[in-house]
Amino acid sequence: MPNSFYNEIKHIVGVSDENATFPEVMQQFCSSPSGKVGLIQRIKDHFDYAYAHLSIYKDATRFHRELATFFPIDTIVTTNWDSYFEDICAATPFIEDRDIALWEVADRKVLKIHGSISNFGSIVATTTDYEACNERLKKGLLGAHLKSLLATRSTVFVGYSLKDDDFLQVYDSVRESLSDFHRQAYFISPDISADDRSRLTAMNLFLIETDGTFFLSQLKGHSTKHRCIAPDDMYDDVIKLLVSVEEAHSWLHDHYNAQKYPQILFCSWYQDGLKHALERILRLRATGRYSDLHQISHSFRAYHGYAERYRKIRRFDDASYCYGYANAYLYAGLTAEERASMDAPLFFYFDAELQNSSQYRKALKHLPDLHKTAFKYAEGVVKRHPYLSSHVLHHKDQLDLSLVQK
Repeated sequence: MPNSFYNEIKHIVGVSDENATFPEVMQQFCSSPSGKVGLIQRIKDHFDYAYAHLSIYKDATRFHRELATFFPIDTIVTTNWDSYFEDICAATPFIEDRDIALWEVADRKVLKIHGSISNFGSIVATTTDYEACNERLKKGLLGAHLKSLLATRSTVFVGYSLKDDDFLQVYDSVRESLSDFHRQAYFISPDISADDRSRLTAMNLFLIETDGTFFLSQLKGHSTKHRCIAPDDMYDDVIKLLVSVEEAHSWLHDHYNAQKYPQILFCSWYQDGLKHALERILRLRATGRYSDLHQISHSFRAYHGYAERYRKIRRFDDASYCYGYANAYLYAGLTAEERASMDAPLFFYFDAELQNSSQYRKALKHLPDLHKTAFKYAEGVVKRHPYLSSHVLHHKDQLDLSLVQK
């Protein structure tokens, strides 16, 4: 940002003391006619400015984008007000004591001990706010849960000065109570001053002097080699394949219609399944769900199984759709080298998966002979939908799985 929010408010209220704390400056602003409402308005304007300027927003969310696909990190604690963990990492915010009752419902959580821009009344900024927050953390459920997290999980501090008195009181209390059993905590910062180094070392923190986003990228790189985690370039390849599927879908219907060639229906529905699954992988990128190769493998086996069972009960529309859905997951689960060395099948008929339009054009007239029962099914669909000489019959993005689930 051109100026930090702290410096912006210092300038407005005319504070020249370099040692004035953040809460003191905010408290002084609230003593002016603008009051607390005026302060909240300026906080909102600050975030709106960042959102409106793409380069600033990208810088502000650089760490969050790196974190999003790293699914092993599912619990975050922050004193920041922004909604970046929610927006970029699909984290569910926990702000009030009563929220803690729903902790297990969320896949990824962010405990926001100083409130959130999405809930103006929760924002902790002034000296008065900090005093009230300190009491809540001492006596409330949110503070108790924070203590439990600090006691039972390894903590990595990233981009955090560790100078907030309310948090330090909780942290020191946990550290003192656990004594020798206190878990090792880590402090990540690109520039640790001599004074901070002495202070943080006294807190028994392991100091790592590096950029937080770089640290996380290195952690992810190590994990992809030793655990079943897909590298982020998988999503880039999925985007490329999605473009190819859409082009193949357009080519199919530009050159053929189902009234004359009923067999193209299965290819079209297959492409719908392929497209919908690829879109699902991309839409859920923020959750890291499909960065988990175990989840990708499970999804592939599930949809391939559905395809086989739909085929068995002669629901050939759903079967072809599920074969496409399964192949999307199969592709996403390949290594980068495997994806680079092969062409995903963009065209389909039962017992025939074809990579490109040239192969499909040559095979088109012979496809009905591969599965005559399926072809009769397609002819029946065409009879019920006489407009298919000019229209496309898409497969909707849902299935009746009660027919095939065991």
